[in-house]
Amino acid sequence: MIYKKVLYILALLLCMVSVSGCTNNIEQVHEEALNLQPLEIVHEAKQIISDQENSEVSKDDEIFIINNEDAVKPTEEKVLIKENLHENPKNNLEKVKVIRIVDGDTIVVDGDVRVRFIGVDTPETVKPDSVVEIYGKEASDFTKRMIEGVYIYLERDISDVDQYGRALRYIFLEDGTLFNELLIKEGYGKVVTYPPDVKYSERFVAAQIDAREAGRGLWGLDEVKETTY
Repeated sequence: MIYKKVLYILALLLCMVSVSGCTNNIEQVHEEALNLQPLEIVHEAKQIISDQENSEVSKDDEIFIINNEDAVKPTEEKVLIKENLHENPKNNLEKVKVIRIVDGDTIVVDGDVRVRFIGVDTPETVKPDSVVEIYGKEASDFTKRMIEGVYIYLERDISDVDQYGRALRYIFLEDGTLFNELLIKEGYGKVVTYPPDVKYSERFVAAQIDAREAGRGLWGLDEVKETTY
């Protein structure tokens, strides 16, 4: 019940004031709190905090009493909850090891799962009955250099697999870099969007504009300079 939870708060605070009298304080608090209403208990707790002398309370030591019903939680636990994907993109993602690079936008990870990067298309190098496309080798080499043999983090959008059975995923590096976006920004691939998997499409388009204006990668080649977005 609410009283019982708050009693421990009061007992803890009283112990901070007088360690030697901790046991007696707990019994006294228990007896007196039985006659208090919830708001009175919270007021009493706040009063004890304000009356403490020569004590410095850091943010990590703050005690929160929320709606008179929530358990006491230190600030450091709340910080973890506040971290979102962009601040810490490794949260709630699948960690896997890259086993092999197929080409610039396709890899094989643990369990022999083939993964196709969402939102980016690099020039073909291994497509059956097709020639190696311009800048395809450079894109494949970049992907190999960056992630082959290392652990990455996979994020799914709406679709799970494509028509070829490849897992459709966003790729995050250990430092939080979105690798799909990096390929585009460095000019190793172009934006390709297939709804409903459009979570980062605006970021990808912005990265492509930046790469094209800077003439990075394939955007520095005469063959693709006139290519539209």
